[in-house]
Amino acid sequence: MRYVLVLLAALAFAGVNQPALATTAYNGDSGEAFAEPTFRDLSMMLLMLDGVDINNPTVADDYAKMNFCSLYKDKYKNDFEWNKVRQQIITRIQSKKDYYRLQYELDGTIALDRYNFDTQDFPLTPQTAMERVGSMILYDSGTAPDNQTKNVRILCNDDHFTKTFPGSYMLVMTQPLTFDRLKLPMDEAKALLERMASQKNAERRLYVRFRMRVTGIDKVRGNRDVAIEVDVKGEVVAVDVFLDHDMTKYLTSINLTKF
Repeated sequence: MRYVLVLLAALAFAGVNQPALATTAYNGDSGEAFAEPTFRDLSMMLLMLDGVDINNPTVADDYAKMNFCSLYKDKYKNDFEWNKVRQQIITRIQSKKDYYRLQYELDGTIALDRYNFDTQDFPLTPQTAMERVGSMILYDSGTAPDNQTKNVRILCNDDHFTKTFPGSYMLVMTQPLTFDRLKLPMDEAKALLERMASQKNAERRLYVRFRMRVTGIDKVRGNRDVAIEVDVKGEVVAVDVFLDHDMTKYLTSINLTKF
């Protein structure tokens, strides 16, 4: 999986004797780049799509811990100073002036079965074929690349994991999808098999990138005011197939069958 450069933007809060706040911003409009899901991106998305309530002081404080750790440490000890900062945060989020990411990408592996000369395609092996799939794991902090130290949910060197922002997200598709075969003309299929044989790719592996767009929050699952898992609504908008693990050698794109 690859990381995408993000746009850095300074976002200042107006007010006399009130601290300026800055954060990493993403373009949520059309044309935004696809990127690997991260805990921070998904947390910002959850907040900006009203999956959690910014009017809850704990939510506002966790947002500050995630984005303005130094400011939080400096001001939180003073009840009145911190209340001013918290109100700034609430106003900012309610006005939707922060940007957030809605487009993500996930990488995977497929394997080709034997070529079907009648339909001129490679069926995918049963282990890698997708048939009427209705959901996909978008993010799991237990295995996510951005959580190698296993503490991504500990904000601002806190003593406990955040109760506001969960570490698990499921993409619930607006329509189930099927991706169970790779269609190639016979001459291209023959060339592909010869290339795989020369590279000793006996498993006939290929590498895919799923690109998806989130359209809203479906459900936040929790227990005693603790967010545990989030279901988001969305759709897979593209599947690109590559010959190599690093995804530098493009092969084709897939037309998904939707039911």
